Amino acid sequence: MLKALASQEQSALLRIGPRRNRWRDLFEYEERLAELEQRRTALLEEISALNLQLQEEPGRHTAALARWMQEGERGDRPVSRVPEFEAAVGDRQAEYEAAGLTYDQLLRQRAEHVVSNRGRFASDVRKAQAEYVRLVDALEAARQELLELRSTEVWCGLFPSELLQNEPNTQTLVGGRKAMQEPLLPGVQAGLIARNVFELLRADVRFCSDVATVDQYAALEGVTARKLTGREAVWMGDGKTPLLGPPIPAAWGGSEEEGQNAEKLDAWTKHVGRSLWGEVE
Repeated sequence: MLKALASQEQSALLRIGPRRNRWRDLFEYEERLAELEQRRTALLEEISALNLQLQEEPGRHTAALARWMQEGERGDRPVSRVPEFEAAVGDRQAEYEAAGLTYDQLLRQRAEHVVSNRGRFASDVRKAQAEYVRLVDALEAARQELLELRSTEVWCGLFPSELLQNEPNTQTLVGGRKAMQEPLLPGVQAGLIARNVFELLRADVRFCSDVATVDQYAALEGVTARKLTGREAVWMGDGKTPLLGPPIPAAWGGSEEEGQNAEKLDAWTKHVGRSLWGEVE
């Protein structure tokens, strides 16, 4: 039983695929796996239909024999089709199991293919990272170009007016207008400096390029989560490892310990909030 459960768990892990398949060779594996799944589904339906006929065959055969006797036993004696149906069920069942074995073998072949081509697959991240950086740089340059062109347009329209002695606020996005910024960025009380926003996007490039859970990142780097974070992982009541926060021991639902854990986490959350944003009214 334990061996069977372990095999099922491994098969489930091997079925995990990328969120978005970008590689033709992996797509071919997915196509073949999907075909096998469809074949197994069709075989199951056929086996079910044959088993139903097999269950009904004794009654049908008895009724056919009765009619044959009533008609004076003329013609060939009705023959039971049970052996025929049993052979058909056995044949389809063997094909179903063979398709399942082929499916499992194909899953392992795909896993071996991924392992041997990890470098090639991962290189796409660097390409996308470079493109994200290029677009952020281009966006920042495009904003500056648009501002300069607009400044020239205003100068042309007003020259030689004294109004040209003053410059509008262009350092913040949308000129720091709260009515435009607040609906899109609730909670941000100050105007966003455009330069800082572009730097934030560049930081997001690095984040998107390296993002993973602590456990995933530790596995990729070949270290333990404890070594990576500088502290030992602790399990929360829902079975997840917290990335931030105080140690939360497991507790039974509805118990006094669960309430204490909730209070501890709530106090920590408020403390972090005050540290980052100050007192919020």
